[in-house]
This record gives sequence, structure tokens and C-alpha cells, in this order.
Amino acid sequence: MNESTNTESAEKQLGTSSQFEQYQLSGKWLKRFNLLKKLGADSQSMFSIMKTPEYKGLSS
Repeated sequence: MNESTNTESAEKQLGTSSQFEQYQLSGKWLKRFNLLKKLGADSQSMFSIMKTPEYKGLSS
């Protein structure tokens, strides 16, 4: 499976918005950026986000 296929697959799974589609990101990075957006990274401390189970689950 090539990188573009991985990205397309990740976009479908994550319901990626057009905000991230303009970049050629791997599925792994799409997942990270979408999770950060969902957790409100623009409006709260990164330390608060890092404590969430969702964020901790990124490393597994």
C-alpha cells in the first residue's frame, strides 16, 4: 500500500475535513492532527490534552 492510499484511507476513517486535505500527510499525522483538533488544542493547554486517554492512545 503506498503513501497516498494510506492517506486516503485515513481520511475516510477519520472524516478528515478539507482543512487537512490540502497537505500531503501520512495517515498517522492525519490521525494526530484530527485528534488534537477534536480535543481543542487551539483553546487549551497542551498539558491538559496530553493527560487525556485519547492522546495517550496515540503512542500505542
